[in-house]
Amino acid sequence: MRRYLTWPRVLIALLVAVIAIYLMRHLVWETSTERSGYSAVARHNSYLAGMRLLQQLGYSAQPFDDNSSLSTLPADATLLLEDSVVMNDPTRRQAVLAWVRRGGHLVLPLGSGSAAYSLDDALGIVRRGILEPRQTPTPFIIEGKLVIAQLGSAAVFDLRQSPQWSAILTGRFGNDKDMFGVKQGAENRRTKKPTKNRTNDEQHAKTSLLFHVYPRESADTGPLDHVMVYARFAFGAGVVTVGDFAPFTNSSLPDRDHAELFVRLMTLPDGKGPCYFALTPVYPSLFAWLFAHATMVLISAACLLIALIWFVAPRFGPLIPVSPPIRPGLREHLVAVGDFLLREKQFDALITPLRDQVKRGLHHLRHRHPELAAPHELGARLSNIDANDIAHALTSTPRSAHEFLRSCRTLISLNSCISQMQYPSSFTGNRS
Repeated sequence: MRRYLTWPRVLIALLVAVIAIYLMRHLVWETSTERSGYSAVARHNSYLAGMRLLQQLGYSAQPFDDNSSLSTLPADATLLLEDSVVMNDPTRRQAVLAWVRRGGHLVLPLGSGSAAYSLDDALGIVRRGILEPRQTPTPFIIEGKLVIAQLGSAAVFDLRQSPQWSAILTGRFGNDKDMFGVKQGAENRRTKKPTKNRTNDEQHAKTSLLFHVYPRESADTGPLDHVMVYARFAFGAGVVTVGDFAPFTNSSLPDRDHAELFVRLMTLPDGKGPCYFALTPVYPSLFAWLFAHATMVLISAACLLIALIWFVAPRFGPLIPVSPPIRPGLREHLVAVGDFLLREKQFDALITPLRDQVKRGLHHLRHRHPELAAPHELGARLSNIDANDIAHALTSTPRSAHEFLRSCRTLISLNSCISQMQYPSSFTGNRS
């Protein structure tokens, strides 16, 4: 039996060995890399890839989160505004402009916020529209070098001064305006707003114009417009670089010539000053803010919640015994029976027990006045109650509730006198 069971085991071992040898000869170990999601730092800083690129090139690049101390930046530094919302404060905006006048390098992405238009007026930037959204990349020349970038709906503009260099696109503006520009202009015509408000509305309407890019002028198209998509110009002792920075975010930086273009826009040819990225402030969630500033409130709320759950939650254990029902006493039973008979006008059934008790009491007291044979006369002698009333109460059947109550009152008074006669210690009536 043991020799019979050994052969299958040997065959299985040989089969496994053959399969292992085959796999070792035909399989090759390869390592593959997969892109994962963004880290928390990359979600907070959309220019993290560009910042690390500058660090690899030997520049000092770091985020600048303290937007309240923008005026303390070094004069040879470069500052990139991730979003113009950090310039909503007029004092902060004036501090940045003063820093640029002292020699700083401001990199200004052309956003769509209200603060961006305020910086446009201060820096002499005139927005003329936006590029027609296209899937094909756009070639242009910057600092004498041809670069290709995926601009999308980038803003096109002009400058009120001569730039140090600019990236020019040729084309024509379409007559299409978005609904905001048309409706806002009609609203201003109806309400006749002041001139300064009308100027802002006209600037927004011009920005909504679509710019169609053409490669060259021709007889069919006629003369074309020339607009800037990137430019660098002097501002005081410093310089300002403007343009669309959407291609330079973490996900788009490796495409086309975006990395090279980003380095050209962020750096100056005469030095390697530090580069700072003014990031959009990240506001914490409500729970995080409460945990940081109102910890005791959260602890108190948690204690109240636990107490409420403890109060309303069912508790599993032995059942509480049910107390026996309260049984009414004899007095309550008699009162209920009397009320029922009174409602049914059974006056004779109600008065008969009292009448019999009075008759028995008078019979026991006949020895006091043997000369009086009639019970009503004996009752009148003992209680000073009218004999006719006593006779009526002892003999007649009540026909109404009034007559029943009158007979009951007479019998109760007579019964009280009889009880006093039977117990001399409590006697208070008249003795004959």
